[in-house]
Amino acid sequence: MSSIEEEYRKAYQREKRYREAIEQIFHKKIEELTAQNTQLLGENEHYKQLESFEANFPENFDLTSENPYPIIKLDLNLNVVYANTSGYQIIIEYNGNPNTFNILTPDQFNFLRKELHFSKKLHLKKRIFELNINLSKNSEILIFATDITEKAEVEYKLAETENTYKTLFKTANVIVYKVNLEGNFTLINNKTIEIVEYSELELLNMNFINLVHPDSRRTVLLHYLKLIRSRTKSSYLEFRLLTKSGKSIWVGQSVTLKFMGNEFTEAIAVARDITEVKINEIALKNSEEKYRKTIENLHFGLMEVDTNEHIQKVNNAMIDLTGYTEEELIGKQPFQFLLTDESKRVMEEQITNRSKGNSNAYEVQLKRKDGALRWAMISGTPIYDENNIMIGSLGIHVDITDQKETVSNLRIAENKALESLKSKEIFLAKMSHELRTPLNAILGFSEIIQNNYPDNVELKNQINPVYTSAQHLLNLVNDLLDFTKLNQSKIKLEKIGFDICKLSKEVENLFKQPANQKNIQLIFNLPENSPFVSGDPTRIRQIITNLVSNSIKFTQDGYVKFHLSYESKGDQVVTKIMVEDSGIGIKPENLERIFKEFEQEDIGTTRNFGGTGLGLPIVKGLVDAMNGSIKIRSEFGSGTTVELIIPLHKATTPSEKTVSEEINDPNQLHGHKVLVVDDHPFNLMLAQNMLEAFNAVPTVVSSGIEAIDRIEENFDVVLMDIEMPEMNGIETTEIIKRTTPNLPVIAVTADLVGGHAAKKDLFSGFLAKPYSAVELYNIIAKVTLQ
Repeated sequence: MSSIEEEYRKAYQREKRYREAIEQIFHKKIEELTAQNTQLLGENEHYKQLESFEANFPENFDLTSENPYPIIKLDLNLNVVYANTSGYQIIIEYNGNPNTFNILTPDQFNFLRKELHFSKKLHLKKRIFELNINLSKNSEILIFATDITEKAEVEYKLAETENTYKTLFKTANVIVYKVNLEGNFTLINNKTIEIVEYSELELLNMNFINLVHPDSRRTVLLHYLKLIRSRTKSSYLEFRLLTKSGKSIWVGQSVTLKFMGNEFTEAIAVARDITEVKINEIALKNSEEKYRKTIENLHFGLMEVDTNEHIQKVNNAMIDLTGYTEEELIGKQPFQFLLTDESKRVMEEQITNRSKGNSNAYEVQLKRKDGALRWAMISGTPIYDENNIMIGSLGIHVDITDQKETVSNLRIAENKALESLKSKEIFLAKMSHELRTPLNAILGFSEIIQNNYPDNVELKNQINPVYTSAQHLLNLVNDLLDFTKLNQSKIKLEKIGFDICKLSKEVENLFKQPANQKNIQLIFNLPENSPFVSGDPTRIRQIITNLVSNSIKFTQDGYVKFHLSYESKGDQVVTKIMVEDSGIGIKPENLERIFKEFEQEDIGTTRNFGGTGLGLPIVKGLVDAMNGSIKIRSEFGSGTTVELIIPLHKATTPSEKTVSEEINDPNQLHGHKVLVVDDHPFNLMLAQNMLEAFNAVPTVVSSGIEAIDRIEENFDVVLMDIEMPEMNGIETTEIIKRTTPNLPVIAVTADLVGGHAAKKDLFSGFLAKPYSAVELYNIIAKVTLQ
C-alpha cells in the first residue's frame, strides 16, 4: 500500500470515529434536554394547581397577622383597611406608604368592578408575587398574594431550555428528524430539508421509507424491524437516500428508539452525508486490490512482521533475495537465520527505534539459503490498526550488493587520490623550499651588488639579467603556489584597514618604467578622498598588479588605463576596478578559455609573450574568494577591458602602516643584536651582509642546537629558519621560548605551502624567502621598535 493510500485509510477511520462520537454526543444532549423539559413541565403543573387553589380562596379565610399568605384589604379609594404582617411588607416595599396601595390602574379598577375578580403580577426588587384581587359584596377590595419567584425562575428556565432545544434541533449541521410508530415524519430540521430537497410541508406528509433508495429499502426495513422487535434503543446504519431531484446520496444514520412499556412510540434520527467518504472508501478498496497485485510483482523485497518480529508476509522479490520459500519464511524471526552477527546488532537498534513509532532506513548484510552474502538497504516503517495501535512493521528491501562494491572501489580510489594529493602537496612544499632557498641568495646578493656598486655600469649590466631572471622564476613559483592554494581552498584572506587609492598609486609607480620602455601611456584614474576599506591589501595588490602587468605585456604601443571607483552601501564599500588597454585583444572563440589555468589565447601568444597562463585564473580565484565578480570584454586587434566588482567594508583608519618600499633611516636598527639561524651558508652570508648594512650586530649559527646554546647572549631578535635538519625552527623556538618568552622570534621560511602559519602565536612575525633588504628591515623594525 502506498503512503498516500495508507494516510487516506487512516483519515477515513478518523472521520468515521469522529462522526460516531458527534452523533453520540448529539443524542445524549437531546435526551438531557428532554429530561429537563419533563422536569420543568412537572414543576409548572404544581404551580398551576396552587394558582387554582388561590383562585377559589374563601372570603372568610383567617385574616390574622400570623397567616403566612400576604393578605390586604383596601377601600374603593385604594386606602389600606387591613393588612397582615406579610401584607404590610409588600405595601411598604412597593410604595413606601403603609396607608395606601396604588396597585390598580383606572382600566384595571373598572375591569374589577365589572368582573369582581382580577389577577396581576407584582415585581418587587427581589421577589415576584401573583396578586389575586377580589371585590367583595360590601365594596371592599380583598387581595391575596402568592410568592411566585421560584415559579417564575422555573418558567424562564423552561422557556430557555425549549429555545435551546429548538435552536439545536433546527440549526444542527446534520440531518435530524423524528418519526412516529408508522414511520411518518413528525419533526424535521433545516439540514434535512436542504439535503433531501423536499419542503417541510412535503416531508410532514411523507413516510421515512419513501426517501430510502430502492436498492437500500429492504436492508433498512429489516434492520429497524429487528431493532423494534428486540427493543434495542439505538443503532447505526449506512444506506442510500434518494433526493427529490433523483440524486443518490449515502448517509450514516444513528437512531434512538423510544418505547412506552413494550410499545414502540417514536424514533429520533441523526444522519450525516457520507457520500464522498463512501466513494473514497470504494476507491480505496479498489486501490488496495491494485496495491496487492503491485506488491506481488514488485522488484523490491517486502517483508511484514508483527510486534514480536515474526514474519507475516513476504512478496516474490523477497523470496528471490533470500533464496527461501514463503513457507520457510512465514512465522520465523529474520535475525535468527537471515542476518550476520554485525547486522543483528544493527537490526536490534532499529527495532527499538521503530517501537517508538519512528520510520528508518539502514543497511544490513543478509545470508541467503545457499550461504551467499548480499547487502540490502531496508526502509522500515511501523504498521498501525484502525485504533492507531502498532501491530507490526513493514520493511522494503533493496539489494545494494553491487552498489556497495562500487562504493568500496570508489573509496579505494578516493584514498589513492587523497594520497596523491598529499604527495602533490608535499612535493610542492619541497619544491617551494628548494627553489626559494637558492633564489633568496641569488636575488639578495644581486640586490647587494647593485646597491654597493651603483656607478659600475658594466657590473650592473651583468647583474641585472641575473636579478630579472631570478625575479621571473620567483613570480612563476608564486603563481604556482597561489594557484594550488586556490584549488585547495587554502587561501586565507585578511581583514585589515588600508587605503586602496594609495595602494593603487604604489602599483602605478611600479609599472611606470616598464610602460615607458614600451612607449605605453599609463593612466591611473583614482578618486579623491576615498574611504579607508577593510580587506586583504596584499591580495588586492596582487589582483591589480596581475591585471596591469597583463595589459602592458599584450600592448605594443598605445595606452593602459586603470579606473578605480566605489559606491557606499551602509557599512559596505562596493569597489569597482577596471583595467582597459589598446593591446592585441582576444578572439571571441578564445574568451571562454582565458580564465582556464595554464592556457593562453593560443600557442603563438605563449611563444611571443611568454607566461604560464595562470595570471587571470589566479585573479578570478581571488575575486571569487572575496565574493566579487569579474567580466572581460575584448575585440581582437582593438584592446581588452577587464572589470572587477569587489565588496569591501568601511574602516575608520588603516589597521597597520603601509610597508615602505625604501629604507629611510637604516640607523634605526643600529646596534640591534640579531641571532640568525639557518642551515644554508649562502643565506647566512646574505642575512649577515644585509644586517651589517643596517648597522645591526648579526650572530649567525647553522643549527637549532647552536641557537639554543647561544640564546643567553641577550639578543634583540631572532631570525629563525623553519626547515632545518635534526631540529627544525618550530622545535627550536619552542625550547627558546621556555627560557626567554619575551624574545621576538621571526620565522623565515621558503615553504609557503606548509602549515607553519598555524604556529603564529609562537612567532612575532613571518618572513618569506626570498626576501629583500627592505622586507628584512621592515619586519625587524616592526617587532622590535613597536
